[in-house]
Amino acid sequence: MDEPRILGRNGMAALDAIPQLLTQLRAAHRTLDDWRSLTRSTEYIISATAPTGDEPRVTEDDAERAHQEPGPAQPWARTVHTSPWAPWTPPPF
Repeated sequence: MDEPRILGRNGMAALDAIPQLLTQLRAAHRTLDDWRSLTRSTEYIISATAPTGDEPRVTEDDAERAHQEPGPAQPWARTVHTSPWAPWTPPPF
């Protein structure tokens, strides 16, 4: 039977860090799961300059047509993530 290998100080420190690393990994997975569960939608606008957010929204078909017919204005798109509605409460401060 082989004798157990002796871990150096660095090896023991690494083993001691495993529970904390697992906790952080589980928290990261929960954050990803929360992010993935959000509802997503895509908004489209047509603008000659970078969007400011005040432009009227257009349909995906309008954006596709603007892309196929080059001109001074170009289509822009953004993905919006929303969470489910929850009761609102004012901040405690």
